[in-house]
Amino acid sequence: MSKSNFDPYGPFVLVEDVEDVHDYAKLIPEDPKGIGALEVQVGGSHYKDMPLQPIEYILANNLGFCEGNIVKYITRYKAKGGAEDIKKVIHYAQLLLENIDGNK
Repeated sequence: MSKSNFDPYGPFVLVEDVEDVHDYAKLIPEDPKGIGALEVQVGGSHYKDMPLQPIEYILANNLGFCEGNIVKYITRYKAKGGAEDIKKVIHYAQLLLENIDGNK
């Protein structure tokens, strides 16, 4: 995912109540100059004002599931989940340690 293709000052669509993935898919135009997936956020707006969204960092650095969740939750804890998001960071870090060391 290239940062050069993302306009942080472009349109941002907030989608509150998408019940079906097909409804969400209809929001993304086929025209590549239209609204892209980074401009659409389902379930809040806690990423829209970030200069670099967690998914961009995660994909650019080829991070795995646990590492990606650590980045996601630590990035958004002030704007969304507070202490619960920090607990999730700790949980995913513990899972990552167990996976690396083979400890359980």
